Amino acid sequence: MNKYGGITHYVRHKLWLCLGYIILIINIMIFNANHNRHIFCQATGDGDNYCKEGNINDRDCKDKKTVEIDFQSPGRDKTYYHKNIRLMLSKSIFGLLNSNTAFCFTLYNQNNKQSFDKCVYKKEEIAEFIYPKHITVRGLGEGTIDLAAWMKDKNTELPIESTWVSYSFYVTFECIKNFDSVPSFFLEMEQVDLQSVILTNAPLCYDFLKHKIKNSRNNTNRRLDTVDNNYNNDITFRNKDNDNQNNNKIKEDNLSEKLLRNYLDVKSGSRGVFGVPFYEQSFGHGDRIFLDFILASKPNYKSIVEFGTFKGLTSLYLGMSARLRSRAKNFQTFDIVDLRQPHIISSWLGNMNFNLADLEKVPLNTDVVKSIINTDFLFVDGGNKHVEAVLYAGLLKVGSGIFIHDYQYDNENFDSPSERFPELEEMGFTPFYDDAAMLFNSCGRFWIREKQLQTFDLRIWLTNLGCVSVTHCDVSKTWKGHFGL
Repeated sequence: MNKYGGITHYVRHKLWLCLGYIILIINIMIFNANHNRHIFCQATGDGDNYCKEGNINDRDCKDKKTVEIDFQSPGRDKTYYHKNIRLMLSKSIFGLLNSNTAFCFTLYNQNNKQSFDKCVYKKEEIAEFIYPKHITVRGLGEGTIDLAAWMKDKNTELPIESTWVSYSFYVTFECIKNFDSVPSFFLEMEQVDLQSVILTNAPLCYDFLKHKIKNSRNNTNRRLDTVDNNYNNDITFRNKDNDNQNNNKIKEDNLSEKLLRNYLDVKSGSRGVFGVPFYEQSFGHGDRIFLDFILASKPNYKSIVEFGTFKGLTSLYLGMSARLRSRAKNFQTFDIVDLRQPHIISSWLGNMNFNLADLEKVPLNTDVVKSIINTDFLFVDGGNKHVEAVLYAGLLKVGSGIFIHDYQYDNENFDSPSERFPELEEMGFTPFYDDAAMLFNSCGRFWIREKQLQTFDLRIWLTNLGCVSVTHCDVSKTWKGHFGL
């Protein structure tokens, strides 16, 4: 018994020893695997790992591999018809930037050899590229433009290979030449160069573009129900031989229909009211449909006040709407300067009044105060719209509405909450019809004053903003200084 018991003890000892060796070997293998994984994965902050080639299938790196920087604009192989190149990045760029990295890009025109390059080192600067913000590059001219972008290590000045992106896009001025008679400062205005306000939407470019595809009207395979709705501001000029080879693949190739559908779409900012060229307005097609929606849903709004007359075309639209609702002198519009042309002034209706006023200073303008107290609907589209709204919205009566243009440009993601306007909320305003605004692709938003709250104090707001006096202050100028603009 002792003999067999001793043998059993010996065997048990050997088994435990072997098991210990096995556990040690496994631990060494796990350590080496993790060590190799860290060799192949370079962590750059915010939990994002960038994996080098040869380790794509690594479990920790696979889902986090970054192939290239994601540009919202310009797009790969896209054709642009305006003079300025607008660079916008998706929000994923934030995952690429930390204290040890910088973002660099270069633009090169193959035709005239003009180039532009820049490196950005601070988070605050990179934020200027993130959609819907942008930076604008001018003076590169037309032709084939090569774009390259990458992140680089600030310590070594070497690019991070996994972030490299390069491709070409195209710029042509053939369409914009139709606007030579228009004063140049209009062509450089922001609304002409916005992502959804491309010159290809303009009627003056229609005749030029519709003939780019030969026999487009005689295409026997053309079907209206197969128009490419993903046209998205880009026109590809297909080769006739390639069309014949891919005849079964391409069901519709009529550029005229594509242009018209794009022009009539709510995302077209170029379709103005009264048949007036779009560069005379700062109000897009989708914006006007949303405004129609609001006014149709609020027939009790008899009186309208506008901040920001500009050329006066939207004023004519609002004045006509007010005239149809009431015959009284029920439309007042204010601006710091009168930019209305004689033909606009001669079209002014009897119920419409234009007034000069600085809407961004305190003390508040007496004429504006009187108009706001008596109005049902305030349309804000002046200079600093946030300041103008805060200064005067508190004078609106309960039940009245306020529309603020250029408020929110993210009209694609319905899962994300809309931007809040805390000052309006403290005054008793509630946002309405945000879903309609997004569906109509409007950057404007609408609020109704449902109750008169006393939680907002304009004097405290002015003091926190930096106004030395709450009775005499250039609020817009102070606003820019407060936010470093």
